[in-house]
Amino acid sequence: MEDEPFQTDVESFINNVVENNLPATKQRLDAYKDAQEHDSVCQQVRQYCQQGWPIKNSVEPEIAPYWKYKQFLTVCKGLLMYGQRIVVPKVLQKETLQKIHEGHQGIERCRGRVTSSVWWPGVSSQVAQMVQQCPECAKNSTPPKEPLLTSPLPDFSWQVIGTDLFELEGKQYLLIVDYFSRFPEVIQLKSTTSAAVISQLKSVFARHGIPETVQSDNEPQMHHWNLLSLLTPMSLTTLQAARNSLKVTDKWNVQ
Repeated sequence: MEDEPFQTDVESFINNVVENNLPATKQRLDAYKDAQEHDSVCQQVRQYCQQGWPIKNSVEPEIAPYWKYKQFLTVCKGLLMYGQRIVVPKVLQKETLQKIHEGHQGIERCRGRVTSSVWWPGVSSQVAQMVQQCPECAKNSTPPKEPLLTSPLPDFSWQVIGTDLFELEGKQYLLIVDYFSRFPEVIQLKSTTSAAVISQLKSVFARHGIPETVQSDNEPQMHHWNLLSLLTPMSLTTLQAARNSLKVTDKWNVQ
């Protein structure tokens, strides 16, 4: 038969997985095998794997969740397998979930452990539900990041700019970003007083022109009356808790 060499290769591959690559001791593998042999669903699925699957409408309701995955189900060395993973019978599913959950490593890491070792219909959603209902996991979870707010594109260069002060390796810098071109200017400051900031802004405005709107992050220097006098009659917009302009600095090396 033309398919015999291919079938032999498949069986050899699966045998190697069972013997060498499954993250389980022989004792644990025997426990899964024994539980499968005493589980009516696993026994029926095993029979279908060996004798052929019927059409979907003729399988028993408890077997139906396995039918859609029939191309991935095999029997190797007496173990019912889903690809390279052990099919866990109902009696061991709760215990297996608890072992996967040890360490409270979050949904993605728990799912990673599942995809390398065990399977049953719905295991991924059960892992997610278990982690979401765990108080310890909730305490250790990282809150989702707030989405980055986009600003409308100005009509021309240096119409709207953003400013911010930041520190890098113990040195203070003034960041100015043109919202039209996204071109940044980074200027090292000897001082962060309003007078020092005004002096640098004057230099930048002399080269590029005075913008219509300056957006800042509520730095106290941006509220000094000297700075307001410099910016009059243009608009000064202070955006608290909005550091959109800082996102540009990740792409530039500050000297």
